[in-house]
Amino acid sequence: KVLMIASGKGGVGKSSITTNLAAALAEKGYAVGVMDADIWGFSIPRMLGVEGDLLSVEGKIQPLVRTSGEGRLEVVSMGFLVAQEDSALMWRGLMLNRAVQHFCQDVDWSDDLDYLLIDMPPGTGDVQMGLAKMLPRAEMVIITTPALNAQKVAARVADMGRKNYLRIVGVIDLIIDKMPVSISLGLWSTLIIYFISIPLGIRKAVTDGSRFDVWTSSAIVVGYAIPGFLFAILLIVLFAGGSYFDWFPLRGLTSSNFDELTWYQKIGDYFWHLALPVTANVIGGFATLTLLTKNSFLDEIGKQYVVTARAKGLDQKEVLYGHVFRNAMLIVIASLPGVLVALFFTGSLLIEVIFSLDGLGLLGFEAALNRDYPVIFGTLYIFTLMGLILKLISDITYVLVDPRIDFESREGA
Repeated sequence: KVLMIASGKGGVGKSSITTNLAAALAEKGYAVGVMDADIWGFSIPRMLGVEGDLLSVEGKIQPLVRTSGEGRLEVVSMGFLVAQEDSALMWRGLMLNRAVQHFCQDVDWSDDLDYLLIDMPPGTGDVQMGLAKMLPRAEMVIITTPALNAQKVAARVADMGRKNYLRIVGVIDLIIDKMPVSISLGLWSTLIIYFISIPLGIRKAVTDGSRFDVWTSSAIVVGYAIPGFLFAILLIVLFAGGSYFDWFPLRGLTSSNFDELTWYQKIGDYFWHLALPVTANVIGGFATLTLLTKNSFLDEIGKQYVVTARAKGLDQKEVLYGHVFRNAMLIVIASLPGVLVALFFTGSLLIEVIFSLDGLGLLGFEAALNRDYPVIFGTLYIFTLMGLILKLISDITYVLVDPRIDFESREGA
C-alpha cells in the first residue's frame, strides 16, 4: 500500500506525521518503506535516527534498514546523498524528474514490504506531478492545520491528486476502516443480549415471585454492577494467558495467519478472538432489557383482553405470544436505537482499548485527546447519522410488531 503524505505548505507537521506513522506501523510488526521525496527539505533520516550511505548493488539502490519493534523500516532519502545536512540542492526541471524516477524505479525494496510512505514536498510542483504519474495507484494523505490559508492551499493539492486519479484518504476512509471492528463487537453483543434478555424477561414475568425469578434477578443485577472493563481484565487474567489458562488470544480481531486459513477456519478464528471482548461487553447489558421486558409483560398480563383470551380457552403460549407479545414489546423496541448506539460506539470504548481492538470508540476518544477536529466532527456526523437511521428502523419495526400504529391503513378501513 503506497501512501503519499502531502501538504499545501511547509511547517504543518507533514514529515513528523510520516515519521510517527512509519514508526507506529513498524511497532505493530509491519515492514514499512519510507521515501523522503522532499528534495529541498529532507528531514526523515534525522527524525528516524537512520544514518549511513546508500549503496548500489547491480544497479539497484539498497535502502537503509532499521528494525523497530516487531517490524522494520527501509529508508531512502536525498539526505543520504549530500555531504552535509545543511547543504542546498539547487535542482530543477529534468534533474528533479530524474531524481524522482531514480527513487521510484531503482530502489531495491523488500518483496514483503507492507507499506510505502512517501514524504512529499509541499505544494504542487514537478516532484509531486512526477510521483503522481509514476505511482497511479497510490493514496494521498493531505496534512493541514485549522488555519484558513493552510486549508486553501491543501485544497489545491487535493485537486492535483484528483486530476491525477489519486485516491484522497480522508476522515470518511478512516472511519470506514474502523467500522468492521465496532460493528463486529456491537452486533454480536446486541444479538446475544436480545436473544437472552427477552425470553428471560418473559419467563420471569410468567413466574413472578418464584425462586427462579429471584435468583435470575440477583444474577443480572450483579452482572450490571460489575464494570465491563474490570470484567475484561478478569477474563484476560483467567483465560488469555494472564496467570491461569491460555485458551483465548490476548489482542486483535483475527490471527496473523488469517489469510492462509480455510473459510471455516477463518470463521472459527474470528469468533475465537471475539469470545472474550463480547463476553465482557454483554455482562452488564442483560439487566435493563430483561427487567424492562418483564415489567412490560406484567403490565399487559393484568389487562382485560388477556383475561378474555384465557376465558376463550387459549393456552399460555398462545396468550403470551399471540396477544401480549406485540403490546409488551413496543417499549422494548423503543429502546433499541439507544442500545445499538451505546454498544456500537460508546459502551465498547474501554473494551476496545483493553483487547487492542482498533474501532470507532477508540478513534473518537483519541481524536478528542489529540484535538483532531476533522476526525471529531467526522465521527460525530457518522454517530448522528447512524442514530437517525436506527430511529427510522425503530419506527418501521413498530408497524411490523403492531399494525394498529399504521394510521393510514386505519383511515382507509
